[in-house]
Amino acid sequence: MRPVAKLLFARHIQSLLRKFASPQSSSWGDGEFTLVFLADRDTRGAGVPVFLGWKMLKNDSINEAWAAVGTDGSLSQPQTKRVPTHDERASLLRKLEEVVRTSERSANAGTIWKFDVAYRLEGSQILYPHRPIECDGGYIVTLPREPDAETKGWGHNPGVGVLLSVEATDDQDAIAAGWEAQFELVLFWTFLSSSYCRAMKNLFSVKSNWPNSKRQLAALRLPEDQAKAFQSYSRRAAVAVLPKVRRTWKVIKNRKGNDKVRLLTALAAYRTALEIQSRTYHTQSLAVVAYMAALEAILPQPRRCHGQVVCDICGDLPRGHNAESHLSAILGGVRGVLRKTEFQKAEKLLRYAYGSYRSAYVHSARTPLQEHRGSRSSMDLYDSELFWGGYQEFDLLYKLDELTHRVIKHKMTETR
Repeated sequence: MRPVAKLLFARHIQSLLRKFASPQSSSWGDGEFTLVFLADRDTRGAGVPVFLGWKMLKNDSINEAWAAVGTDGSLSQPQTKRVPTHDERASLLRKLEEVVRTSERSANAGTIWKFDVAYRLEGSQILYPHRPIECDGGYIVTLPREPDAETKGWGHNPGVGVLLSVEATDDQDAIAAGWEAQFELVLFWTFLSSSYCRAMKNLFSVKSNWPNSKRQLAALRLPEDQAKAFQSYSRRAAVAVLPKVRRTWKVIKNRKGNDKVRLLTALAAYRTALEIQSRTYHTQSLAVVAYMAALEAILPQPRRCHGQVVCDICGDLPRGHNAESHLSAILGGVRGVLRKTEFQKAEKLLRYAYGSYRSAYVHSARTPLQEHRGSRSSMDLYDSELFWGGYQEFDLLYKLDELTHRVIKHKMTETR
């Protein structure tokens, strides 16, 4: 097995095993990759464990694989597994050998197929397109609420269906292979909506036929009038944002190398800030930390001085040092985005948030104690320092969110 084909080899192995067995466990450590599947299940659901393993080192070829069938040692779990008959053992060992040989040929030849994969996304105040949107390798629709949504409370709204094309070895491999591209869409939809968005489940995975797959997803969508009715609950105005979906998604897709990594990192940090707020009210300093991380990811890094520093104790320190603080770098970057009067307010906000929350939390968790004891009310009339000390938490987070969103949007659309 050629070194460049090793990962594809492992994917082909699992695809072929799935044809006659169900996955139980997998591991990779100390240079060894191992798989345990359960084959030939009986009427009680008990099956025969089959094992495959091989040395998996980055720069070395795979020269051999190990196969086993039975219930001995680590393969022994009698409640789900059973001892194979002599004929079963021989038959399964022949199957395992054929799996390895076929996977070796397919991986060395670079054999892989295109699949169309659809996922369901959900969120509390996300955007709901009333008509399907097709954008550079993606297809997006609004989906109805889940059948059991009524029993789960107000938080279960309609969903968003997204369709993507990926290269994979079978339909199950395609679901896993699509998660990276799907996560980029999750980040994108979170940013457009200014509301935390997450992937909930796979809807379908089929051999690629884009027109048919679009029809399959469109058949699941919420009727246009019903989707429009939910748009008023979104945080961002659908009429203003939805027409820009194709253009904004193209900007993200066209970013390359480190430039794209920085943008996706900023979007991921922004999503984390929203996720924290969606789950708990009492640790909002973590949300502030995430907003600051998003700004630092998208804005220029602190200027470096490469001069030689001499310490009285350590001597020469040749690595240089920052010529400005991280906060100063953030302020310098934000200044280029806002008008002068807007920047004055933003500077006050950022200095307060950075000092009282971000740095206070990062350095020994020295945040307001109300985060640890639980807030009594939105305006704490029982603590004069907290009441007069700065922004109310909701106001602080709302303003930080709007500022961070605006900065990312500006940097995203800058001419490259």
